Amino acid sequence: MKIKTKLYLTMWLSASLLSFFIITRIVAFNTINTETKKEDLARGVKTAVAELTLLLNDYLLNREERALNQWEIRYNSGLSLLQKKEEEEEEETPLIRNIIKDYLLLGKLFKEEALYYNDNQRMIKEGASKKGLSIFRELEDRRISQLLILARSIISSAKRLHDMAAERLNKIYALTKNSAYVIATLIIIITTGFSWKVSKDITSSLYRLQQGTKIVSEGNLNYKIGLKDQDEIGQLSMAFDRMTENLKKMTATREALDKEITERKKIEKALRESEAWFSTALNSVGDGIIATDDNGCVVFVNPVAEALTGWRHEEAKGLLLKDIFNIVNEETGREAENPVARVLREGNIVGLGNHTVMIAKDGARRPVDNSAAPIKDPDGNVIGVILVFHDITERRNAEKKQKETMESKSAFTSMVSHELRTPLTSLREGVSIVSDGLAGPLNLKQKELLDVAKSSADRLARLINEVLDFQTLESGKLTLKMEDNDINEVIRETKEAMFVTAKTKGLYFSLDLDANLPKIKFERDKITQVISNLVSNALKLTEKGGITICTTQDKNVIHVSVKDTGPGIKEEDIPRLFQQYEQLERKVGGTGLGLAISQDIIKMHGGKIWAESQHGQGSTFHFVLPINGRMA
Repeated sequence: MKIKTKLYLTMWLSASLLSFFIITRIVAFNTINTETKKEDLARGVKTAVAELTLLLNDYLLNREERALNQWEIRYNSGLSLLQKKEEEEEEETPLIRNIIKDYLLLGKLFKEEALYYNDNQRMIKEGASKKGLSIFRELEDRRISQLLILARSIISSAKRLHDMAAERLNKIYALTKNSAYVIATLIIIITTGFSWKVSKDITSSLYRLQQGTKIVSEGNLNYKIGLKDQDEIGQLSMAFDRMTENLKKMTATREALDKEITERKKIEKALRESEAWFSTALNSVGDGIIATDDNGCVVFVNPVAEALTGWRHEEAKGLLLKDIFNIVNEETGREAENPVARVLREGNIVGLGNHTVMIAKDGARRPVDNSAAPIKDPDGNVIGVILVFHDITERRNAEKKQKETMESKSAFTSMVSHELRTPLTSLREGVSIVSDGLAGPLNLKQKELLDVAKSSADRLARLINEVLDFQTLESGKLTLKMEDNDINEVIRETKEAMFVTAKTKGLYFSLDLDANLPKIKFERDKITQVISNLVSNALKLTEKGGITICTTQDKNVIHVSVKDTGPGIKEEDIPRLFQQYEQLERKVGGTGLGLAISQDIIKMHGGKIWAESQHGQGSTFHFVLPINGRMA
């Protein structure tokens, strides 16, 4: 309850009690007034009866006409008072009626007495007998006695009526006085108690509020007054608690803000240093760099980009990228798609297509290669694009020269290989004829020399074939004849062809093949060449132990591995294994093209080849071929 309401209620209670007291006083006053009137009327009746009795005695003693007339007047006024008293009284109505009854009887007897007295006087004047007068007097004495007795009875009743009215009036006086004291005391107690309760509530709340403000002012921001009253002080207390909480938050926020400002200054300093470093780095980069906003308008151009486009940073800033970076297709001359526009549209990194030429501000045409990447905010929204490009004129010239060199090399290699193959074929056939004894008998020494010559000629033929195969692969002219084949069958055939060599060296040659492998598409001769090359290398380098070929299916690929127990490969040499013309220490003769050719063949089949080895513990060469024509 609000203090205002409590005060209003206190005032209303006080006013109500005061009104009640006033009303009771008014009612008591009216009651006293009424009873006073009744008492006055009873006194008047008493007085009237007493005066009437005196007049009666006066008349009876003096027998004067004056006394008779006064008595009649007083009698009539007394009767009026009695009748009025009868109308107003309720409690003494029987007594008043008896008085009226006796009063009327008194009047009747008095009138008779007056008449008899007049008759008596007339009889005396007329000379009535003594006996008659004696009787008459005797009757008169009786009436007078009756009148006096009746008058005394009426006086007694009137006195009793007055005493009763006076007693009732005194009681009312006493009751009114006592009730006034009681009501006034109750009013004082109730008003004082309620006022004390209200003032106690207010002062207690104010004291708690004052103590709370003192504690908070001393720096204890965790203190809560905690008044839950709904009055103004309670609301003020809750507001004060909220203010303390907010002040606590503000204090913590201020500390956090100071800390944040310090951190922000550090960040801003680091950002300025980073921007300076970044700007220096961009200006030092050998490529042209142009940055745009999310509308494709230029915001930065580095010196290299200025030199290539002919636009200075100050001139280009704010222009659309297409206005300073004009690119066309080198072959058609048509305008090429703006990479920045594409990045803004797709949000991904994009590059220029082949044969793109940039037209500089002065009209110079330069072939360029570039890429454009989006600049994103922490929420992933594209806020700009950075374009990196460079002049590829020198690279074009180098590529052209390299292409011409490769073509010359390829033509020379092809010519030399073919020129060597023809006499080599004749040489091999001639050696074979002589070695077989078709040209005449040979002794043992001649036979051995011819076998060595035949072996060297075969080796030279293989080298020429490897060079021709590599040239074919490098030129991209090789077309694979893809057919369904069984890889396990190819491996078995390779074992049969090379088993004698392994047995001659005292090596085991084992197979661990998965019998459930499906047939897959590959060119049988080329995969046979790869397996043969791997097995041949293993046989050449393995002096004890042997070779194991395994096949397994792994998801969407067939996995083939050739494991030997040879000397192994040094870890730093493994990345060089599949490079062209590489000759590692472990190699024994050859062109250094076998593994490079094998790698090209496997790649053309959509597969992958690699090696695993620990020096001194043998090597394992792996390759995988896709089952459905593609790797998973």
